[in-house]
Amino acid sequence: MSEPTIRSIRVLTVMGNFEWPIVKVELSNGLVGYGECHRGPGIKEVLRRAEELIRGKEVNVEYLLRLIRKHIPNSEWGVVNNAISGLETALWDLKGKLTGLPVYELLGGRVRDRVAVYADLHAGAGITETGGRRWLSWPVLRLL
Repeated sequence: MSEPTIRSIRVLTVMGNFEWPIVKVELSNGLVGYGECHRGPGIKEVLRRAEELIRGKEVNVEYLLRLIRKHIPNSEWGVVNNAISGLETALWDLKGKLTGLPVYELLGGRVRDRVAVYADLHAGAGITETGGRRWLSWPVLRLL
């Protein structure tokens, strides 16, 4: 049986205090991977061009990233690298799902037992405005 191939790349938008791009990559077997990139002009266009290059190919992360970088030159603003950061995360997410391994194992193994996590939702009931400062009313999350 052959490996599943890339069917589509889409950009989803989470609305906060700005549009937050989430890259969604779907495979021919229906499996989906997600990645996040920072907002910026041209993100959707770069990912549309990347989709044309990698649609129908298997999830070989390094090969696909090299292919994209070869055929889509980077701008002085770094929009290509910005878009690729979300795409790369989505591809690693898929590779982990395909192999049944956590992504940290694919990238060389665990290096720590605890990771501090910062949560900033930029809006919502958890933030109180006080004299121009924003205060979180929930504790900083920690992944144990």
